Amino acid sequence: LILTLIKKNGEIERIKLTEEPIFEIYFLNLIMDLDKPHIFYFILLSEPEKKYRIYHHYFTGEEWKTNIVDEVKARELLNPLKVFKTSEEIILAYYNKFKDEQIYIKKFNLDEKEWKEKIRLTNHEKNKLFLDFMVKDSKLHLTYCQFEEGNLVIKYERFNYDDNLIEREIEQTISNPENSQDPTLIYYDDKLWLVWVE
Repeated sequence: LILTLIKKNGEIERIKLTEEPIFEIYFLNLIMDLDKPHIFYFILLSEPEKKYRIYHHYFTGEEWKTNIVDEVKARELLNPLKVFKTSEEIILAYYNKFKDEQIYIKKFNLDEKEWKEKIRLTNHEKNKLFLDFMVKDSKLHLTYCQFEEGNLVIKYERFNYDDNLIEREIEQTISNPENSQDPTLIYYDDKLWLVWVE
């Protein structure tokens, strides 16, 4: 995995992030903390088990660090992970399957440079697809698709989000059962918008 930087003077710098050759990566994400990049992705560990590992690379200002964030199992398909940054932390939201597949978040404290324990957000057994979330004014907003009688519907959940305390306030079905897909949260003009393909 190589990060290519194009500097203002046109000079190109290539930074090798992995020492050994790696297999295919999935859902590559990059987010900036001031001038420091944080890179996230999945690597397949076991195809029969549908087991993946989430990696995190970041630059301290002096050197590159690598973290293994979590190991997850997928249902039939690997769902994407989503990344959101606040002033104090980077939050990952992703699916993991134990008995059934649920959505979890895990937080990286930017001051302490460490990952906290993962927190489960959803608690129902119905199959789900897609994912988006954001944190705004001590509220965590989550959206995803859920199968209802063979069709996909858009679900929305809002949580009180205060450090390690996460408490569900609202859970709603937003769309009709018309195989809605790709729900996306947008905060614009002091309003939270939820858009999707139907």
